[in-house]
Amino acid sequence: MNKTNNLIWIIKFLLIFFVLSSTTVKAHKSNTHAPGSHFDPATCIKPEDRTPGQLKWDIYVNKQFHRLSKRQQECAIYNIQRLEQGIKEVTEDLENTKDENAKLQKSLENAALCSDINFNHKSKKGTKLFAKPNSKSSEVADVKSGSDLLYISDSSSKKKWSFVLLKNGEKCNPGYIQKEFISKKNEVVQQAPKDVKADLISITNPTWAKKEKLIIVSASGFVTIKGFVDTNKIDQIIVNEKERQINNDDTFSFNIRVKDAGTEVRIVGNKQGDTKKTMTFLIKAK
Repeated sequence: MNKTNNLIWIIKFLLIFFVLSSTTVKAHKSNTHAPGSHFDPATCIKPEDRTPGQLKWDIYVNKQFHRLSKRQQECAIYNIQRLEQGIKEVTEDLENTKDENAKLQKSLENAALCSDINFNHKSKKGTKLFAKPNSKSSEVADVKSGSDLLYISDSSSKKKWSFVLLKNGEKCNPGYIQKEFISKKNEVVQQAPKDVKADLISITNPTWAKKEKLIIVSASGFVTIKGFVDTNKIDQIIVNEKERQINNDDTFSFNIRVKDAGTEVRIVGNKQGDTKKTMTFLIKAK
């Protein structure tokens, strides 16, 4: 009887040693490890697919050691991994659905916004549409020369910026654009004189008696002065300490009273606050 008991314990010891040894052997690093783990992907032999011997062994381990057999452990891990993968896929699908819904909603809003609008403005040059009236803010869209624009309003804080809608295919992109890039579709843009590029500021009417020094008019009183600026290099015109508007076609104009003794005019052209040209001349009556 003692020999039988001893034999049973020896068999138990060998079985435990075998289980522990097999687990240790499979703990080594392998190229077949499951992603993000240190073990090979779990496999599962379903209970209905196990042999009678395998089922008997599973029951023996359950009763004798009060734990799952190795086969049962692998099936448990396999099922957990499938659940985790399913949760991950469902989560990704939900996120993708949310993104698609947001894009669709935005597309529908834009389509509705642009469905029946007369775009009576256009971009004069290629530029950018910004989220705020500031060229350092995030870019909303590229604006090509001649793009359709719907002028909404000037910025209340930045006089040189306007809020517009940019037609982009079937969509509308709202944003801010510098006023110098906006022109009316039916506006006839007068070509600037060739010498504007060199002069930066050019007076076209009345004509010079002496360039950038003297203008002679027929009589004293109020006179309208017209001219062009090179808007690539000048974005602000100041006449006798008062800022004047630069029009969409790069022109500017102002009225000034010519006294009998003559009137001095001082024009300053700036670019982003830096003075690029100063012109001082006299207007006299004949």
